[in-house]
Amino acid sequence: MTTSKSKFNVLFSTIHTRLSLLICALLLVGFTSCKEDSTPKPQLDEAAFTATISKIESIANNGNLSDISIAFSIPNALEAIDVFRVIVAKTENTNQVTVSSLQNLSSDSYFEIHNTEKSYTITLPTSLKTYLGEEIVEGQGYKVAVLSKGTFNNENVEILSNFSDEFVLSSVASIQVTTLVNNIGANDGISVDTEGNIYASFYGRNAGKEVLKITPEGTVSTFVDGLQGPLGNAMDSEGNMYVAHKNTFAEGTITKIAPDGTRTDVAVISGYIAGIKLDAEDNLYVTNYLEGKINKITPEGEVSVFVSDPLLAGGVGIDFDENGDMWIGNYVNGNILKVTSEGEVTKVATVPTTVADNVIGYITYLNGAVYATAIGENKIYKITPNGTLEHFAGNGASETKDGDLLNASLAGVNGITSDKTNNILYMTQAAQGKFALRKIQL
Repeated sequence: MTTSKSKFNVLFSTIHTRLSLLICALLLVGFTSCKEDSTPKPQLDEAAFTATISKIESIANNGNLSDISIAFSIPNALEAIDVFRVIVAKTENTNQVTVSSLQNLSSDSYFEIHNTEKSYTITLPTSLKTYLGEEIVEGQGYKVAVLSKGTFNNENVEILSNFSDEFVLSSVASIQVTTLVNNIGANDGISVDTEGNIYASFYGRNAGKEVLKITPEGTVSTFVDGLQGPLGNAMDSEGNMYVAHKNTFAEGTITKIAPDGTRTDVAVISGYIAGIKLDAEDNLYVTNYLEGKINKITPEGEVSVFVSDPLLAGGVGIDFDENGDMWIGNYVNGNILKVTSEGEVTKVATVPTTVADNVIGYITYLNGAVYATAIGENKIYKITPNGTLEHFAGNGASETKDGDLLNASLAGVNGITSDKTNNILYMTQAAQGKFALRKIQL
């Protein structure tokens, strides 16, 4: 009896011990699992998944997407991203584009790239449509974005980049700003003769002495030297040059240089004279910066006041349109003024600026529009007779960089004239150390 009870106690103790060990083991596993579950998961860094579009530019004029080159990169998370999808949207639709709106697209509404590199430069297939399935056409503004698709924490991730700058397809070659002559010794008024030669003044009250002659091919020679701070110049039908110089702020001189080099001072005018222009009868018109008037000088040397008006104070650039009306650009306030043959003065537009008292260098008239150099802004503006004003050329940087009109740089663009026969604009630059003769073939 005693022996049986002892055996039972031993058996019970063994079972209890094993149950206790099993329960402890189960509790330990549960604790470990709970401990592992309580560890926070890594958080998604969206910036690491987001593509950055660094450049979009026009490389051709085919009128389709082969014209456009796109460069984008991805900073990190290379292993986590499987593909990129490049999508195109009309500019006015971009604020409607979300990741959810890009689900279940047809295969011709995106361009897919399998991820292997950190950066990409691509041109898109001409068959690509917008994300809404619309044909991509000329003349419409579009933007592109990149959708990154991958996995993170065993979950699908899709992140959309910002949209690119706008592009517009065109089969017409873009108008370019080019450099005809760099490091030229001229920085001010400019004119063109009947042969297409360009004449550019070197203004500098102590240093400027020359008017240079530049052929359409860019060959430079000194046409006349020994002047005193020459500004505007003009060539008449007989091959005589007229140049404004010798300004003292009390008076200035108009000098005539004949084809044989003979020089004659044809007029001394009070005030400060700058822009000069000839009409069809070789009458010379001179802007008077200080006195707010336009002087007229006949071929015989008779001097008169053509028009006087407070609006003309600060006038520099001058040209005529096809109707014989005169156009003036105001250096001080940026006003574009129209003066009729009867002497009526009207303000048509104002060139914007952030540089006070240094707004317009000169102007020219070509094919129904005035072109004005915004010297302080490094830009050119186009103004129609009804007052519509357009930023025409120059990206605002003070550099000598060629390119499309709004991508090119113009360093202190100052003098401007037009070769009306060949449909060309020529400009001088006045930024110190960056004198150049620039050209726009329209």
